[in-house]
Amino acid sequence: VRIAALGAAAIRGNNEQWSRVAAETRPTPGLYAVCETMRSTLAGSAWTRARTQDPLSWRCVPFVAGPLVDVVADLRAEVVSTLNMRAENPRYADGAVFHHGSFMLTGLGVRLDAARLAAVQWISSSVARLVKLMDPAFTGLGRFQADGPAGSSGLMVLEYTAGSALETVRTLADPSS
Repeated sequence: VRIAALGAAAIRGNNEQWSRVAAETRPTPGLYAVCETMRSTLAGSAWTRARTQDPLSWRCVPFVAGPLVDVVADLRAEVVSTLNMRAENPRYADGAVFHHGSFMLTGLGVRLDAARLAAVQWISSSVARLVKLMDPAFTGLGRFQADGPAGSSGLMVLEYTAGSALETVRTLADPSS
């Protein structure tokens, strides 16, 4: 999120997108945390915004990263619960035998699926932000931030690598629970 914030500064993004007002539109702990991180990362920075509505990859940072933060917190709680549960079957308690299905980790599987799906959304928007950072129309720098003769590839390899990684993650994100 801090990198996304720095990228927003690089394109002279509209800071309304991580304002308290924006956070209150979908008040969740993750969204509040992301907006606060954006604000604190850019505290003291000043620029004249380049446009009213930034590309979606920046405008929606809090609304993509916030759910990922929430899902990861939920997953972490489920992992802790799973590690600390007494799932043996049958369970011996109070002098009796109890047969149950607690060994089924459906709750963990569902949360892992949600985390993968939320990660795909975040990675997808991250790749879109990277593409914009390579575009002179957004940064005022050379294409692919190259500083050399016309046609220099600069950081193009990062864009290709990120796109390939996104497709790998996207392929692996199908729910399995």
